[in-house]
Amino acid sequence: INLTGTAPDEAARTLAEQIAGEIPGVARVDSQIVVKSSLAEKPDTATRFTFQNGTLVLKGPVPNETVKAALIEKATSMYRSLSIEDQLQVSSNEVSDDWQDMAFMILTQLGEFSKGDMSIDGNKIHITGVVDSTASSEYVQKSVNDIIGDKYAASYAIEIENLPVPE
Repeated sequence: INLTGTAPDEAARTLAEQIAGEIPGVARVDSQIVVKSSLAEKPDTATRFTFQNGTLVLKGPVPNETVKAALIEKATSMYRSLSIEDQLQVSSNEVSDDWQDMAFMILTQLGEFSKGDMSIDGNKIHITGVVDSTASSEYVQKSVNDIIGDKYAASYAIEIENLPVPE
């Protein structure tokens, strides 16, 4: 039997292995259980654009200084009325050739939101926020889906501002 997953401590790992070994017909236990405390903290690999209360925060890893400067410049030119907070860090994370285009695209979509959070992590794009109408929500989703093709996966959690509650 093969055991995989995580355990909170060594005692739990040993107990799982022992229980598995006592199952009738099990000749051998191959344990690949990792003790949770021994897991290294996974660094945040998502680049995130968060807009709220008049501030746009650019945060997370970018592939190089050129891309960092380009994102800051684009945010500053697009959102002149906002305070731009740079929390981007140059990282050695591998990114696809079109990563910068995808980052620019999701940064552009923030203009549709009264507040929002958009991230790109590998080939995953996540868009959360509040828009003023169903049409705006549909526009954002269609725009993103038309651009990303099959190379990226997008998820959405978009709320409509002041949507009347049905009685």
